Amino acid sequence: MRRAEDIDFASSVPEDYLEKLSKDIPKVILPLVSDCVRAFLAHIEAPEEEIERISEKIYQRRLNEMFHMVDGYSVKKTRELLRKELINEAHTKKIKAAEKLLKRGVLIDDIAEDMDLTPEDIAILKKE
Repeated sequence: MRRAEDIDFASSVPEDYLEKLSKDIPKVILPLVSDCVRAFLAHIEAPEEEIERISEKIYQRRLNEMFHMVDGYSVKKTRELLRKELINEAHTKKIKAAEKLLKRGVLIDDIAEDMDLTPEDIAILKKE
């Protein structure tokens, strides 16, 4: 795992494979596995308490529980939500700027063209 997106893949690892892997990992390798997972989680800026809990699961040979702790976390979904929020925020800023231009007497069509808004978006402001 090198990227945040790898969490999505890791969460789909079959339970029986994780159980077998948990039993077969030599005890001397557990610190290495823990260090690698810790480094990855620190890289994606996971909370320290979550890193500690997951590290404990590795030492307890409970790898399947380690992945359950990140269930519901999807990098793709998180990024999509952030992208939508940023788009909405940018649109809101454009509308506010358009409102200021409208108050200064700039024509609706000019504002729409310059700010990549629809005349309808700006006309609504004029009514408010």
